[in-house]
Amino acid sequence: MTILAATRVGGRVVACLRPEEIIIQGVNAAVPMANSLRGRIRHIIPQGGLYRIELDCGLPLVALAGASQLRQGCLQPGGEVLATFPPEAVHLIPA
Repeated sequence: MTILAATRVGGRVVACLRPEEIIIQGVNAAVPMANSLRGRIRHIIPQGGLYRIELDCGLPLVALAGASQLRQGCLQPGGEVLATFPPEAVHLIPA
């Protein structure tokens, strides 16, 4: 699996993302971003006015979604989604 980042760091790294940087789309999204990972929703956990969406994309990801996304019915546990994020959102930490 390749994840694009806006910066370069030599050697092994850990890639970090803030949950609010991850956009959850349907698997048939018209124009995916540079980083698009197909995955399944494992858990949806209410957190105030937002929802914590735990994903399994071959690696664990956590995203935040608003109530309007849940009301549309496109986010449900077990559902297949596309998690997308721009390279600028990826923070690299030398391992």
